[in-house]
Amino acid sequence: MGRRTRIHFPGAVYHAMSRGNGGQDIYMDTADRQEFLLSLSRARASVGFQVLAYCLMPNHFHLLLRVGNVPLPRIMQGLLTGYATRFNLRQGKTGHLFQSRYKAILCTDDSYLLTLVRYIHQNPVRAGFVADPSDWPWSSYRQYMSGAESHAQTGFPLSVIHERADHARSLLRDFTGGRPGEERCDAPSPRPGTPEEPTNSNTAQEEDSTATSFEKWAEAAAVELGESLDDLRGGKQDHALAGARREFALRALGNGFRAADVARFLNRTRSLITLYRRAAFTASAKD
Repeated sequence: MGRRTRIHFPGAVYHAMSRGNGGQDIYMDTADRQEFLLSLSRARASVGFQVLAYCLMPNHFHLLLRVGNVPLPRIMQGLLTGYATRFNLRQGKTGHLFQSRYKAILCTDDSYLLTLVRYIHQNPVRAGFVADPSDWPWSSYRQYMSGAESHAQTGFPLSVIHERADHARSLLRDFTGGRPGEERCDAPSPRPGTPEEPTNSNTAQEEDSTATSFEKWAEAAAVELGESLDDLRGGKQDHALAGARREFALRALGNGFRAADVARFLNRTRSLITLYRRAAFTASAKD
């Protein structure tokens, strides 16, 4: 089926994290948390980047950023230095607030993007602070659910799920409501199509036959959608192409092909294909 292809977002997407020096808290009160978000907004307005998701925990934070011409190190240096200076002045402290260098992981595909959005918003649940992500006021989860965009720009991640934001929010709510820890977020999602159990030679022959049948169907479907197979399976990312991939997946499922086969062919994860199917079901039930 070929190699998994990286998606080249319109701007690279990074999951950035930083902890307090020695594990110390980096927010002492509500005013500190508000100041950090204001610092984030100032930096965004100054150098031009998008905040796709965030979560502020007592001694660390998570940011999902889409950067443009200004590189991530410059963005993070300005954000951390500015906030630490104001924090020390407010709290009457001295010394380093943050632990050495921040950590950053490049997000390389849309399946991993959704996994990160889920992971970031589940942090307070994982820590035992709240039972549901919506109960934590210091993350972007409420903005995702309400549609308000004060500190986070939620449009792009939601568009990966469905072109209609209300349906995308419904599916994201279900996706994020899963048990914390179900998916790794310190590395990209497992490669689509990785076998979950051994297969014998007969099964392998059947899978080869299914793959050939799927590829023949896919060629005709791509022509109908007006897209090339390379674009559907590859790294280009925009709203129109995301919609074409979603429509391709739904047509394939409607023709009886398995979600695992569709995911493998498109170089996406099976969980994303399942989200497409559930989004379509939700839309048909509401319309």
